[in-house]
Amino acid sequence: MQESMFDVEEAISFAFDTIGKHLVFFLTVTVLFFLIVIVSGIILELLSLAVYEMNNIVSIAFNIVLGIIYWVIFSILYMGYILITIKIVDGKTPDLSDIFPRYNIIIKVILAHIIFLFIGFLILSPAVMLVLFGIDTVGIPLFLAADLLFLPLFVVYVIIGTRLWFFDYYIMDQDTGVWESFSLSWMVTRGHVFDLLVLFLLSFFIFVAGIIACCVGVLYTAPVAALAVAYAYRKFSGVEEEKPPGPLEVH
Repeated sequence: MQESMFDVEEAISFAFDTIGKHLVFFLTVTVLFFLIVIVSGIILELLSLAVYEMNNIVSIAFNIVLGIIYWVIFSILYMGYILITIKIVDGKTPDLSDIFPRYNIIIKVILAHIIFLFIGFLILSPAVMLVLFGIDTVGIPLFLAADLLFLPLFVVYVIIGTRLWFFDYYIMDQDTGVWESFSLSWMVTRGHVFDLLVLFLLSFFIFVAGIIACCVGVLYTAPVAALAVAYAYRKFSGVEEEKPPGPLEVH
């Protein structure tokens, strides 16, 4: 497979150049996104307070269920946001309804996210087990030993997480299977971990800059960050818009 050419500055520039053309649409989508997230969070918090006085085990179980529901709601909206940014990168016209993905896509995405979280748990679990079970650390203080173990494990986690980052993009864009999405992301990001980390950090700082600007700026910076990552995905995925064959093309 031919290695993808990718430039971080190009991705950021594309995002800033593109956002102005779709500013009103993105403001609408972003407001809708945060409105649903905030309102659902408030409702779930009120439900949590309603069972606060109940039996501890029941209360804990109920709060876990509410947390899962909130995570699912956020994940669904986030996937819709990804689909919108991919469409814009491809030069297509998105629709407000795109923020609510099809149910079959939702199931695959949630399953993939659970697997992704489990992979992270497996990578970091040795450091956690060291603390929980008080494993003998040969004279080294327990928490110091845990920190020394955690740091290299966290580096491994970041590298693997970066390689697998586009799994949900493949599912949303190409309707791939769960394992196929992980495999494709792993394949196309080979040799680009550093570039992607730089992109993710820049996108994060752009997003945070919007929060610092009285939180209102996030309505602008959130789509900019999302567009930059979507642009990177399209560069790596190498999928181009299907064009009609020319008169000299032979199939």
